[in-house]
Amino acid sequence: MPFAGNRIPSARFSQVARNVIPLATMRPNVGDPTGVLNPNPRQNFQAAGARTDPWDKYSIKFDHQLRASQRLGFLYQKNRTQQLPVGDPPGLPLPINNEFQYGDTYTNVFRLSHDWTVRPTIVNRLSAGGNDWGQVRRAHDAQFNKGWGTKLGIKNVPDPNLLFPTFNFDGYRSFGRAEYGGSYNKTAAFTDDVSIVKGAHTLKAGYTYQRDHYNGYGQHTASGSFNFSRQTTGVPGSQDPNSGNGFATFLLGIYNSANIETQRYVSDQWTYHGLYFQDDWRVNKRLTLNLGVRYEYIPPTVEGNFPDGYSNFDPNVPNPGAGGRLGAMVFAGNGPGRTGKRTMYDPWRKGLGPRFGAAYSLNDKTVMRLSVGRSYASVKNTGGSSHFHGFIGSDGMVWTDQNQPSPYLLDNGYRTDWPRPPFLVPTFNNNTNTPFWQSFDSGRMPDYTSWNFNFQRQLPGEQMVEVGYNAMMGHHLTTNLVNINQAPTAVWDDFVRRLGPLGAFNLFNSRWDSALAVQNGITRPYPTFNDTVRQALRPYPQYQTINTGGDGGDRSGNSSYHAMVIKWEKRTSHGLTFLNSYVFSKMLTDSESMNADSGGSMDHYNRRLEKALSRSDQTHNLKFSYS
Repeated sequence: MPFAGNRIPSARFSQVARNVIPLATMRPNVGDPTGVLNPNPRQNFQAAGARTDPWDKYSIKFDHQLRASQRLGFLYQKNRTQQLPVGDPPGLPLPINNEFQYGDTYTNVFRLSHDWTVRPTIVNRLSAGGNDWGQVRRAHDAQFNKGWGTKLGIKNVPDPNLLFPTFNFDGYRSFGRAEYGGSYNKTAAFTDDVSIVKGAHTLKAGYTYQRDHYNGYGQHTASGSFNFSRQTTGVPGSQDPNSGNGFATFLLGIYNSANIETQRYVSDQWTYHGLYFQDDWRVNKRLTLNLGVRYEYIPPTVEGNFPDGYSNFDPNVPNPGAGGRLGAMVFAGNGPGRTGKRTMYDPWRKGLGPRFGAAYSLNDKTVMRLSVGRSYASVKNTGGSSHFHGFIGSDGMVWTDQNQPSPYLLDNGYRTDWPRPPFLVPTFNNNTNTPFWQSFDSGRMPDYTSWNFNFQRQLPGEQMVEVGYNAMMGHHLTTNLVNINQAPTAVWDDFVRRLGPLGAFNLFNSRWDSALAVQNGITRPYPTFNDTVRQALRPYPQYQTINTGGDGGDRSGNSSYHAMVIKWEKRTSHGLTFLNSYVFSKMLTDSESMNADSGGSMDHYNRRLEKALSRSDQTHNLKFSYS
């Protein structure tokens, strides 16, 4: 029933709204004073306030000659940037402000090196270092850890005292900022390199060890985020944007949706091992060879907080929530419902990279050079909190019936039966998206094979010309092409032949038990299934998207680059030097735009369709310079 005079009596205000209203101290300061153009103005408060971003940095460096053959070096750098308010922050007044973000980012870098000339033909360099980087992003001090949820009467949320609850109203600025999170990341590295000159050989060998930690934390909606629709106070079923008022719905204390989040702390850890040997061999005055090999190994990512708190989709495990169909969640670590392993994918130990180079002087004016080698890119699989499903909890409530008022009352708080983590059960993530590290692929380092061949010729008049061919092939690149839960293309094509494109489209979007579906032989994939034909035909109908690329689980990308390079250099007697070059090249890839945030391939079953010119491709590149 409508309220008299279209005004809500204050006696009908919810108690939480009563507690919030005195905090909204802003008064209209913009708008139409005549009331003619905008007799019922909204957004009529123009906020003042400002923010400053101080940046402090300094460094300390010293070198010390221990003795004639040894030198010690040390470097320390520190950086800190902040986001701070100048007086009142920009936006609404505190504590209901929702625009200001407090930020604090710091970096501490340490480097230590020791150079030792053991003898004139043997030099050793030992270096070690660390990088300590951290960041926090959260609401203003007046909103953080001040017990606002308890003061306002918010009930049944994970932590009512951490943040000011967020209230979102149709047509108005939100009250409160739901933000608390950050990370602190540490890297430690050690390298030892030795160089030995022995006759015509210059031998080099070395080893590098590196350990990285990513520690992310946060709890953005610890005190709850509540949404208030204008439709609750509007004409039932009306789509008129002027019907109802979101703030009026807040005053009544009837929310249409809400969400909460439990505390999140994740700790990804990686190690890296790199070992190399190289021989620069001057065979004779015309020929020099460069022979080398490098071995790299990055063990699978492990988690250090829960501990071993990783979850992953496994295509070979029965799912009890889908009638025993294969495809379910598994959980790393020891204990009930866990796999007994620390990692979720297999190690890859074949990172051997041979390298060969040669330079041959045909005569005193012509040199021919050739090189071939294989190198690898780093693998650090992390997807924020995605592979921690089951260990971290988030929950939402949504009222979808627009013809009936929502039963969710703000004074009653969030529902009391929201699930508390951990949820280490194979059915977790059923009927939604799930992350997937492919066991055979996720630990595979991307590799690049390159080869180069060129001639360099000295010409009369202080000129030099060089003609060469460069190429590089990339394989197992990180991408997002794999979509194992795509309905088979062959099935779609069969329905298109039988029903036509529109008929197949309508069939795929109909319910599995519709007359159209029954007529075309669609069956229920498991007893509790209740979705569309498209979903029923997926290989794993108990899931929506099975995401491989978002967290580095897909290394199926490829690229190729081929180029002809021509260079010309001219030096004059006046000291002027001209350097010109022309490159004719082509670069193709199937993975450049298929990064971790893209939508995947057009057709999982025909990923060759993705191969195209790279966005970095430049067919012709002509440069002219002088100095």
